[in-house]
Amino acid sequence: MLAEQNPWVLRTICTMVAALIVIACILWNIRQRRLRETYAIIWLVFGVALLLFGVFPQIFMYISTWTGIYYLTLIMGFFFICLFVFILQISVIISSHSDSVCRLTQRSAIAREEIESLKQQVRTLQDKLDTGESQKSGDDNQNGGDA
Repeated sequence: MLAEQNPWVLRTICTMVAALIVIACILWNIRQRRLRETYAIIWLVFGVALLLFGVFPQIFMYISTWTGIYYLTLIMGFFFICLFVFILQISVIISSHSDSVCRLTQRSAIAREEIESLKQQVRTLQDKLDTGESQKSGDDNQNGGDA
């Protein structure tokens, strides 16, 4: 009933709920160590801004007066463009890290193969050394027994 009288009430409640869900998800991901603090701060700023816009919709009016933009959709569009730029930056960082992980995995596999090859060479040389020593000790026993 209150929402029918004032459409801002429903928008305010929906925005507040969405902001609280975003903030809760961010905090949960920080606790689970899925989200680094560097990125979490920026996400929390967006979540708190969303919460402030939900609690105090007059902020839009102050922003519109300050910027000279009197269309709420343009202000929201600017907000989402900022969010989009941030997500794009994070995507670039993730792609860079993904490439680094791929290169490190390949280097690790090559190093593991080289280690296995060197281990095999050591075993082969150890076997040759052991058979050479046993033949030599067998020769010494035969020479010592003849004398």
